[in-house]
Amino acid sequence: IPTGIEIYMIMLAIGLGLLWMEVVEQCIETLTTPSTGKIHANFVIRNECKMVLFGLSYIAFFLLRCLDFMSASSFMFLGAIAFIRFFGSKHEINHTGDTNQTFLGWWLCRLLDIPCSPSHMGQDDLNDVHKLHHRAHNPVNADKGYSDPDAYMTQPSSIFVGLVQSFFEPETSVIRQVIRVQGKTAHRSAAWATYKSFQLALVYYLAGPDRFWEWLLASRVGNWFSMFVFHTLLHYDPIFKKGIQEWTGIPHLVDSASRVVFGHDITCHISNHGSHHSMSHLPAHMIPPPTAP
Repeated sequence: IPTGIEIYMIMLAIGLGLLWMEVVEQCIETLTTPSTGKIHANFVIRNECKMVLFGLSYIAFFLLRCLDFMSASSFMFLGAIAFIRFFGSKHEINHTGDTNQTFLGWWLCRLLDIPCSPSHMGQDDLNDVHKLHHRAHNPVNADKGYSDPDAYMTQPSSIFVGLVQSFFEPETSVIRQVIRVQGKTAHRSAAWATYKSFQLALVYYLAGPDRFWEWLLASRVGNWFSMFVFHTLLHYDPIFKKGIQEWTGIPHLVDSASRVVFGHDITCHISNHGSHHSMSHLPAHMIPPPTAP
């Protein structure tokens, strides 16, 4: 059982970590205010900067943990949040298109990674699957019968099944992708799986087995939470239409908590996910709230 001072130090570390991510994110948003006519190109640069920030933040928190400047509990929490924000930035980049990315950003989007499993899909596979997911859920395609490659998470038979599917997403999604394309991009999937395996082996070699498992746990929890919330919960019909804040009945409290923990962009997607599917080309903060009652 932790002592009072230990609990205080854990909460202090978490508070400082969240403050760090929020301050730097706000600085990036201030310095990359888009000009008229260049909205997508500028927002790509903004989110490339955020992606690097949160990716390096995860690594920095892990280094502090390895040096015993941070408790395991603090790292688990901050690592999971940095992971979620990191992939949230990659998600934003995906919606503004590869053609708007800088050369350096394009490569960083693929090489800067926080693997939670050797088989976790590479960025190109993620992009392909996510575009098909949006095609299936875009209201203009409602009568076209497009299949959703993420349906095993977005339309599970129960919440429990959604939780299980979300947990094993890093292992099953790449298999589903290879089967879906009939092996045409299997070489690409194998190449990125090899790269992620090398990354994890390097973590194990440099940090040792105990810290390696902490890395995996923090990233795995972050991925599990992301998949469950953004695929299972947000596609539950009442939440999809209303947004999770309105659905809970305590929108201001949920919105404030989400902004503190996840930041502005992810909160916008949680609030307006149904609208995001109708206007997926828009940056997160420009998505209007859902109009459904």
